[in-house]
Amino acid sequence: MWEDGSLVRSLALSPDDGIEGRPAPDDLDADAVHMHGFLVEDPSGREQAAREAAVELWMRSARVARHRFGADQTP
Repeated sequence: MWEDGSLVRSLALSPDDGIEGRPAPDDLDADAVHMHGFLVEDPSGREQAAREAAVELWMRSARVARHRFGADQTP
């Protein structure tokens, strides 16, 4: 958590999925913090396939500048 540009508290998870340490009196109540949730669905996979095809088409059609330099470092 940042306050006025300074890190005042951070969260680190232990390897066993628990949170180390004990709650401090000035800790925020995690259940009281409103979070935005997003649901993304593409059950058929068609949208992702279309995105991947568009990227592949762009990659094939994009012109990439290639320079070859000689031993004396001139193009």
